[in-house]
Amino acid sequence: MSFLIKKKINILHIILSSILILIPFFFNKSKIFTKNEMIFIILLCLSLYIIMHSIFFFKLTYKKNKILNLIFFIFSILIFIILITGSVWIMYHLHDNLINYEIK
Repeated sequence: MSFLIKKKINILHIILSSILILIPFFFNKSKIFTKNEMIFIILLCLSLYIIMHSIFFFKLTYKKNKILNLIFFIFSILIFIILITGSVWIMYHLHDNLINYEIK
């Protein structure tokens, strides 16, 4: 690829990343949706963000090395699931332990 095409792709990547970050932030601050709808919007933007990074940043395509791309995509999804569930688990237990703490 030429330098200009790479530059355009990187600029598109930055713009799409910014939009996918700002959408949940704006909707959360404006209080337009209910809690369940906000969770759905955040998860939708998160999944689009992961797919977008897989395409632009990791350069996953369907042209060559299809099996390697599939293995890498499954591995990155597994890592994201571990990170997200671990973070939610830590925050849940941190909240539970801090709420039940009594000052004596």
